[in-house]
Amino acid sequence: MGWRATWEPSICNSSSAPSPRHQTVVGNLFAWLRQHVAVRQLGRVYLSPVDVVLSRFDVVQPDLVFVRAERLGIVTDSGIPGPPDLCE
Repeated sequence: MGWRATWEPSICNSSSAPSPRHQTVVGNLFAWLRQHVAVRQLGRVYLSPVDVVLSRFDVVQPDLVFVRAERLGIVTDSGIPGPPDLCE
């Protein structure tokens, strides 16, 4: 059984900056997740902006991205080609 995510461009597009409350929640989640992942050497957590290239035409910048240690080779200087293990 595989995992599949769906991506709806109309949901992902935003023309305004995130609210201060949103940024606080994302920042707190990033701090907790980064510590949890680092202590257990599970991989790496990235905070936006980082490009996730889903196709030639679809590039997104999730608030948070997690890539497992065994898949860190997919991360390049220009972003992450293909789906990460977790994004929010």
